[in-house]
Amino acid sequence: MKSPAGNIEFKSRFEVGYARAAGFQKPHDFQRRLVRATLIAAVYLAFMCTVSAHDVAAGSFSTAIQVNAVVLARTQLRSLLQPAALVVTETDVQQGYVEVSGASLLEIYNNDPAGCILTFEPSDFPFREADVSVMGREIIIYPTGGMVVIPVSGRQQVALNYRFVLTSETQPGTYAWPLSVSVNPR
Repeated sequence: MKSPAGNIEFKSRFEVGYARAAGFQKPHDFQRRLVRATLIAAVYLAFMCTVSAHDVAAGSFSTAIQVNAVVLARTQLRSLLQPAALVVTETDVQQGYVEVSGASLLEIYNNDPAGCILTFEPSDFPFREADVSVMGREIIIYPTGGMVVIPVSGRQQVALNYRFVLTSETQPGTYAWPLSVSVNPR
């Protein structure tokens, strides 16, 4: 083979002997094998893509996914009825206690099936103790406070009854309501 100017002669690899050493007898043998290998690769790739698409469409592939969720305990308290003051009469002082039935009506929301904790905090507590009836349970609240676990799940109204046990120094009069109530998750 000669250059376009005609002064340099080129020899192809086939003419030099490289192609014959690789097993090709004629120049077009290499091209034919190259085309054949390319066609085989193309058919193989097309087949693999078709098989994968059919397998996925047929649902033959599956995977397992594990999902864990933690639902945090949540409580809410809404006071529907709560007196602002407690009136102590001379009769109450003589009998040693003041009873207030249905004084507090609370709406409690709780998402924990184990219930929630109702906490009582005394403020300006001129009494020896308070006996509180809640959901059929009687608890005693001392000047340091107290708490009770109640079985509320979902949204529920809870009525509280009180009996304030007076000290010997308690005088008749009007007192600010002596207990604040809060609710907490269990």
